[in-house]
Amino acid sequence: MSTKTAIILLINLVLALLLIKVIFKTFKNFLRSIYYYLYPNIISILKKDYDNDFNYTHKLLLFIVIIVIIILIELHFFY
Repeated sequence: MSTKTAIILLINLVLALLLIKVIFKTFKNFLRSIYYYLYPNIISILKKDYDNDFNYTHKLLLFIVIIVIIILIELHFFY
């Protein structure tokens, strides 16, 4: 692994941790959003927990979209 790749991976890790702190506030909420993302929506509807499912799933999708955009920008500028 080259030095440039190691630096970019370290920067991505720091940015991901900062985004987790900004979007989810705690790591527990981040894990909860992964749980709701994998949890079937029909069960959430039946348990009347669809609002939490919707909110946490969209927070996770926002996080993923931002990380993908950051990675694409880095690829464009550094490679």
